[in-house]
Amino acid sequence: PKRFVWLALTTAVIVVGASACTTTTTRPDVDVAAVAEEAEIQRVMVLEQELRYQRRLSRVGYPILKAAVPLCDERVRPRIGINVSNVHAFDRDYQNAARKVLGVDGQIQLIDVTPGSAAFRAGLETGDRLLEINGQAVPAGSKAVPETQDMLDDATARDRHVKLLVLRGEEALSFEVAAESDRDVLSENNSSIGYTFVESSSLRVLVVEEDPE
Repeated sequence: PKRFVWLALTTAVIVVGASACTTTTTRPDVDVAAVAEEAEIQRVMVLEQELRYQRRLSRVGYPILKAAVPLCDERVRPRIGINVSNVHAFDRDYQNAARKVLGVDGQIQLIDVTPGSAAFRAGLETGDRLLEINGQAVPAGSKAVPETQDMLDDATARDRHVKLLVLRGEEALSFEVAAESDRDVLSENNSSIGYTFVESSSLRVLVVEEDPE
């Protein structure tokens, strides 16, 4: 009986000792607010970089497309040299970042005015809010960007001189812009010509290519 009791006690000690040495993993607490804040910072950085690329693309591409007009027969179109947008043009996850980077809301805003373009020479500036095109009110909301672009295309197609009313700060300003021809980057099948950047660690190159007919 004594031997049995001693054996039982020894077994119990071994079991307790083994359980005390078992490794347990404690999951660290995750600060959800900090994760969300970091994600927002990353979205802002991505948008800022894309904006720099797009602006550089327009600055390099504009003189090339303009100079190509004499070589392109009828494949030209009138342009004034502005890019428009509003907050609804961005994916929902990026809308807050767009507000921070561009200051956009539901109204149409000039997010870029290409240096040297007709709009630039007329005095339009990035950040101007577009109110009217040839006396017609510019729409706002989720469909405003394509609708405004259609208005601009129609206006420049009918008359090279386009009247724009913008809001700059608290001041409403009127501009008359004489549209210029440049090489149309889209043909009837939307694929005749394109331009993009090819990037390496030390070089960014503008590539313009045309599909053979």
